[in-house]
Amino acid sequence: MCEADFPSTMTQLLVTAYSGKPGFVSDPTFDTSRNEVIHAHCVSATKLRGLGAEASPYTLRTHMEDEKGVSLQVEMPIRETITCGKFADPKTFLVSTGEVTANLDDRRGCRTKIITKVADARKMAEGFTGGLHRVLFYGDHSQAIERMGRLMGFKTVREC
Repeated sequence: MCEADFPSTMTQLLVTAYSGKPGFVSDPTFDTSRNEVIHAHCVSATKLRGLGAEASPYTLRTHMEDEKGVSLQVEMPIRETITCGKFADPKTFLVSTGEVTANLDDRRGCRTKIITKVADARKMAEGFTGGLHRVLFYGDHSQAIERMGRLMGFKTVREC
């Protein structure tokens, strides 16, 4: 569990259970001038398309914040759709989609970073709620999450 973030853990349990794909907990940063969101963190799986998929290349680095220990800098697949989501509370699931356009290798910020193109970065930034993290999954799972919400009794809110 990243930084004791129980809502992100519950998000991963729900989406990974039906999709077979691990989540990447990220700290999103918004670039409204380019309609992009940068997703970054120092912990990532290497098989983001699922356990049977090929592992993404990675580099062993130190953990960014203290330059100690080991962290993977994962080169995530690009030109693919991702779904970002998180339980804001037990009855509300926040969801958005985007396209991964690039990996970002910059000394600042967390080790693994991707740039995603989104429908409306300004709307996302201005309405950002539910805490810092979002959980990223490869593929478009937004409609499946909305169906699960109807069956399980939680509301799905599109962030953009």
